[in-house]
Amino acid sequence: MFFSQNHRGTTTSGQCYVFGPFRLDTRDRLLLRDGKPISLPPKVTETLLLLLDQAGHVVEKEEILTRVWPDTFVEEASLAQNISLLRKALGQSHEDHTYIETIPRRGYRFVAPVELTAAPAAVDRTGRIRAISAMAALLAGALTVLILYLQQQPPQEPPLRTPKTMAVLPFEPIGTTAADEHLGLGLADTLITKLANIREVTVRPTSSVRRYAGSDQPRDLLKAGRELQVDSLLEGTVQRSGERVRVSVQLIRVRDGTPLWTGIFQEKFTDIFAVQDSISEQVAKALALKLTSHERRRMQKRDTENVEAYEAYLKGRFFWNKRTADGFKKAVDHFNHAIELDPLYALAYAGLADCYNLFNNYDLAPATETGPKAKAAALKALEIDPELAEAHTSLALVREVYDFDQIGADESYRKSIELNPNYSTAHHWYGLFLVQMGRTDDAISHLRRAHELDPLSGIINVGVAWAYYFARQHDRAIEVSKQNVDLAPDFWPAHLVLGWAYEQKGRFPEARDEFARAIELSSRNTLPLASLAHLHAVSGNAAKARRILEELSTMSRQRYISPYFPAAIYAGLQKKEDALQWLERAHRERAYWLISIQVNPWFDGLRQEPRFQDLQNRLGFTAYRDRFPRPRPTS
Repeated sequence: MFFSQNHRGTTTSGQCYVFGPFRLDTRDRLLLRDGKPISLPPKVTETLLLLLDQAGHVVEKEEILTRVWPDTFVEEASLAQNISLLRKALGQSHEDHTYIETIPRRGYRFVAPVELTAAPAAVDRTGRIRAISAMAALLAGALTVLILYLQQQPPQEPPLRTPKTMAVLPFEPIGTTAADEHLGLGLADTLITKLANIREVTVRPTSSVRRYAGSDQPRDLLKAGRELQVDSLLEGTVQRSGERVRVSVQLIRVRDGTPLWTGIFQEKFTDIFAVQDSISEQVAKALALKLTSHERRRMQKRDTENVEAYEAYLKGRFFWNKRTADGFKKAVDHFNHAIELDPLYALAYAGLADCYNLFNNYDLAPATETGPKAKAAALKALEIDPELAEAHTSLALVREVYDFDQIGADESYRKSIELNPNYSTAHHWYGLFLVQMGRTDDAISHLRRAHELDPLSGIINVGVAWAYYFARQHDRAIEVSKQNVDLAPDFWPAHLVLGWAYEQKGRFPEARDEFARAIELSSRNTLPLASLAHLHAVSGNAAKARRILEELSTMSRQRYISPYFPAAIYAGLQKKEDALQWLERAHRERAYWLISIQVNPWFDGLRQEPRFQDLQNRLGFTAYRDRFPRPRPTS
């Protein structure tokens, strides 16, 4: 059984700890397994003694560091290495808790039953020491033979290096107030941005890891690493107290949980930039990455030296990631505040552009209001930092949806990918853009690359099905959509695209079920509502289609509703004049979904209309097609 509390720390020389097949002699610092000695470095033995002395209780990391390395400053990496060596000596894997249990962010606990007994008689010990000496001599001889053999062997070619993947989990805040809840995700977002500049490593984007923020349950790091499909995982805690901040961080190998590097930073909050620089540099060293001068410069670059501006930016990204109307509005306020504090903060301008772009995408405001603001913010970001990939992507979406400059949009997307090939959003948005331009093969290539970079993104997975749908490959769209629904049954866009493909195959009841599910899951979002109305229209239920038209009209009295949706419903009802009038209004308001009309089968009945063809010209499709001719289909 475990020692009782009053026996902790009372072992004396001449006693032994016995657990399982092991015996640890406290006088000779000798570990035996079934009577056979196991060689351990002195500090590893001291660590084991300390854990055994407090068996059944958590031993804090700070206590181990103080007791094992007195009067010496060491990083947690030394402790993690000791524990790793100890586990191997005991035949315990990282996931096995037979002997030593890791208590995340606290310390370790010896969990096996332990007995404290008297040491063996001196004569037995003397004989054992002689046996050990003989064994050591034998091992030394064998080692000499092995060295001579290896020296005669031809040198082996080094193994080919494989691409590295890693994720940075949101740092867990300790003792922070609600006002500081942005710190954990914000610190991770900053490190992701820095490390993403290294082409030799693929870093999962913030959109992939934010699901791990805010949980009250202990993290299963290896499970998270496997879910994110990465080789290594960076995680830690952040604690702010007054003007000081403490950051504990560790980099682990996901395959076996081996710590590759750990560190503790205690600084003034005004020195948070130095902490971030140090962490990113240490991670690059731990992964043995070879940085180019350009990558090193980009990684060490600081977008601001103003701590208050940086904190406002973190809050902006925190609320932007919520993807809600209230979140976007708060994000705009925080990004603007960051810019007020530092007018040359390029990332804050890029964040502002992202907000205004998505206002239109989420039907929160017409693009005539938000488009000019998004464009101005993106251009200002690029004026400050022409190499900011995020700003090029933001500008590309403005050019595509607001300016109808499709050639310019293509150039901006490609520039963003050139600057940061690991930026998943650029590949994702460029893939969707190429679909709408009719370049299906190129589109799917970029969408699949986006999936490789961000494998947990539901919207990127849906993008592949979306591409097949607009390419009129409806069987493929159904196949991919079913996979997406299986992976994320509650993700409404997956049901939406499946419904679209079913409708085009004439499978109306199945399409209706998918649209109904999408409407339920999205709390009656306007896109699945309009999709159901279009289905009613083409399947002979005009009355039901008109009822949804009336619902959208009622909704428009409370908030913005895109004119694109009534246009689609009237097209389904074969009311060409009404459909064309609503499309013209959508053009005036720069409605987000208007850009899809070139490939959307909903509008096939209007393609011979001169006004529809003129509209396509004004959307920039003809100029783009002349510049980038579509490849002819092969027979």
